[in-house]
Amino acid sequence: MKAALIQKFREQVEYQLFENIVPFWINHTQDTEFGGFYGRIANDLTIEKEASKSLILNTRILWTFSALYQFQQNPEFLRMADRSYDYINKYFFDHELGPGMHGNIKTVKNIIFVLFKK
Repeated sequence: MKAALIQKFREQVEYQLFENIVPFWINHTQDTEFGGFYGRIANDLTIEKEASKSLILNTRILWTFSALYQFQQNPEFLRMADRSYDYINKYFFDHELGPGMHGNIKTVKNIIFVLFKK
């Protein structure tokens, strides 16, 4: 009985994850204009294009889609992980002054502003 309940719970979690949560992130969070992912989306799904993009958000996206790809070798999961990695490497890693990462950046009219460094 307990094993059946656990299996049913697992199926429900996987359904929500792969039918609702992951498709939402794939379909609604990619910033096709400036790259990476939107820094903020309101509850009504309004995209706040002027919101800063944080290192924490982008590394969480990288971790999530990397883990999902290990669970299911879906090429879309790998593409999302690669997109996040490339954006982190390009905009958050300080290639000029080394070691360290920019913690927050803001894109305004295709110009990147570093808000702070960690």
